[in-house]
Amino acid sequence: MRAFNESDYELVKNYEKDFTRAIESRYCTGLLKDELEVVQKIYNETLNRQANLSCGGCVLQMMTSVGRLYFGYKRKLEEELQQQKKEKRQRKPRVKKDEDKTIIEADKGMSDAL
Repeated sequence: MRAFNESDYELVKNYEKDFTRAIESRYCTGLLKDELEVVQKIYNETLNRQANLSCGGCVLQMMTSVGRLYFGYKRKLEEELQQQKKEKRQRKPRVKKDEDKTIIEADKGMSDAL
């Protein structure tokens, strides 16, 4: 058994809508066998569970479980990104720039007549 990692995240991020539907609506449909096999591999490696891809309840349980891992990892990435932004702001304070008060000498004394 291993933890859900970045390579797993990249493999299944296209199924976010399906994970949301499985978790919130307890409904899962429209997935191809190849797609289910990708999710099944992650399900087996991360949670050490098997899923029968011919069983609708098994597929729903698999999608729900992997979806929770996916959203947990996504939340962790977003928190790390926010922390990095916060640290960047703390390291580099904003400095208010002075307004440009230069006078263009070329415009002085020019007549408006042509």
